[in-house]
Amino acid sequence: MATDPQDGHLTARWRRLAFPVLAIAGVMLLFSALSEVLNPVLIAVLLAVILNPVVNAAGRMGTPRVLTVSLLYVLLLVGMTLTGSVLVRQFTQLGRALAGEPFHGDLDDNGLIERSEATGQIAERFGLFDENGSGVLNGAELIRGSVNDVYLPGTTYRDKHTVTLGGKRVMMVHLGTAHTDDGSVLYFPDERTVFSADVLQVKRLPQNITPTIGAYIDALRTIMALDFDHAATGHALMGTKKDAAMSLQYLEDLATGVAAGIGAGRSLQEIQKTLTLDAYKGFERWDTHRTIHIAQAYAVLKGTPPAGATRTN
Repeated sequence: MATDPQDGHLTARWRRLAFPVLAIAGVMLLFSALSEVLNPVLIAVLLAVILNPVVNAAGRMGTPRVLTVSLLYVLLLVGMTLTGSVLVRQFTQLGRALAGEPFHGDLDDNGLIERSEATGQIAERFGLFDENGSGVLNGAELIRGSVNDVYLPGTTYRDKHTVTLGGKRVMMVHLGTAHTDDGSVLYFPDERTVFSADVLQVKRLPQNITPTIGAYIDALRTIMALDFDHAATGHALMGTKKDAAMSLQYLEDLATGVAAGIGAGRSLQEIQKTLTLDAYKGFERWDTHRTIHIAQAYAVLKGTPPAGATRTN
């Protein structure tokens, strides 16, 4: 007897999908508390799986396939509608925040937090949040934080400055314009240790050599002139003075190699191909930043500011 090859095709497919979908939904349910957006989606999926046996039974009883498909689409539509309502509500809250309204605690819904409405840390630090001294907090003040707890420095320096606390000394030495105009190295003479957040790297190439490679070389020479054994960095490894010397040597070799290439009439691309700096191949970022540094040094030595360079670590 001939049979319709499509007969029962839809319900058979749903049987094959029922168990994996149910398993996935169960796992997602464990994390649903982390996101309000997931809940309506999970509800729709779980309803579809739970009602699958009912749909199959209805098919065996002769229910038209179009009715089965319609039921599934209705469940999907319900889930999408619930999800949309949650998203609209959350983006509405975001819009209010961007417009300057507070995130929470605005009991009288006037767009401001009065002292009587503040709770927790906001209540404890109300005066520090209240930048303009108005006695109320707007959304911008809440986002910025307790800026009244930030003070201008009482002491400034141009070259170096020593601070003694609890019998311990630390010298702050200005590093010129490398990375930032206000960068300094912290030198702990008794511990024979230096700390530099970005200029000093250990077995790691810097992100960018800004504003110039000369500024970076001068900064590292300033660090190397200090009497220390331990080199502490703001990123990656801690090392020794020998490691700091290697970072300086890398920049000097880079500058020398690029200058030699320019003197020989080579293009940037030719220098990037031939100046491999293999002695530093074990450094982190050698494979990704060597050519970037060559381009930056090339631009400086040719008298053209490097395009797109940013002062990052």
